[in-house]
Amino acid sequence: MISVESYFTVQDKKEKSWIPCSDLEKLSTHLPLTQPVFPGILVIQGDEYFAFGEKYEDSIDQLWLGLLHSLENLGEEGTSPFVYQPIDFYMKKSEDALVISITHRGTIMDEWTFPFYEAVTAILHGAEDFFTTVKMLNLQLFKDDIHLIQCRIINLKEDYKKSSGSQ
Repeated sequence: MISVESYFTVQDKKEKSWIPCSDLEKLSTHLPLTQPVFPGILVIQGDEYFAFGEKYEDSIDQLWLGLLHSLENLGEEGTSPFVYQPIDFYMKKSEDALVISITHRGTIMDEWTFPFYEAVTAILHGAEDFFTTVKMLNLQLFKDDIHLIQCRIINLKEDYKKSSGSQ
């Protein structure tokens, strides 16, 4: 089974910690809700290993937008950039697998392979959870676009459901 979790980074005077997207109470008390960018991490956990994680902490909101963009354009060549690191991530379908790579100037730094439809389903579920949290917390960064983003997720779910042969 594959799971996808989002964590917001919280920095106090002495240490950095991560609050899971699912902990609305803690997020509402520890996040400055009007800031323009939210650092955080994604963890895509499979049976054998996980993708992203602490090593690839970045703007969590932009990571999610990059994942959605990559899923929308999976048949095309291209990468999605990290905001604060000189690296990109790339997604491709290979047979019945979803391959996610982290690249720097064309060199693969990390690469993970997951069962395709299971990974896409988990990523879309994670996106739905993340953007629902953003909406519930009334974060200013997507205030005008949240409905559009949620529609993109619904459309992607429908497209992948059709392409998998599920009804």
